[in-house]
Amino acid sequence: NPSETHLVANAAVRAEELQVVYRRFQGGGITHLSFTRLDEAQMRGGIVTLSQKSQKPIAWVCDGQSFTKNLTRYRPELLGKWILQTQTEQTADL
Repeated sequence: NPSETHLVANAAVRAEELQVVYRRFQGGGITHLSFTRLDEAQMRGGIVTLSQKSQKPIAWVCDGQSFTKNLTRYRPELLGKWILQTQTEQTADL
């Protein structure tokens, strides 16, 4: 949609850093958030925190090496899947 302006950020960075990036570019008329490298993010809650604090919806996520093959429209039910996946991975590392 030509009336949308997406901030595309790396989901693998800390929540505080995502907020710094958002503040740096918020003057550009951001309407949506999109995130790459979800497969590399150990803590995925930062993307939700940024969405809540900025009051901007998450539009797209990418969770693999091939951007065009792994780009997915964000759906809220994905969050539960990611949280469970992260918890399983952390438990396996113990």
